[in-house]
Amino acid sequence: MGILKIIKEYFPDKNDKTGKFVSIMVRSHKNFKLPVSLDDIKKHNLLKHLSLLKQSRLSVMTIDLKSWKIICKMGRISM
Repeated sequence: MGILKIIKEYFPDKNDKTGKFVSIMVRSHKNFKLPVSLDDIKKHNLLKHLSLLKQSRLSVMTIDLKSWKIICKMGRISM
């Protein structure tokens, strides 16, 4: 678990026959020293507002700086 960088922005998902879904391309950027699970995020009071907790299938989202710092601290990495 860690941080990914988007290397290609969204494009139509070639496996989706309905045309509703898109894909992105990512590359590993930095691994967490300590894994941060969805359950860990759910338990943290200052992260309860994140879209990730409201849309369980969400894989990419914007995040505010305060929440980003909290998650990086949980993963024991510096920004």
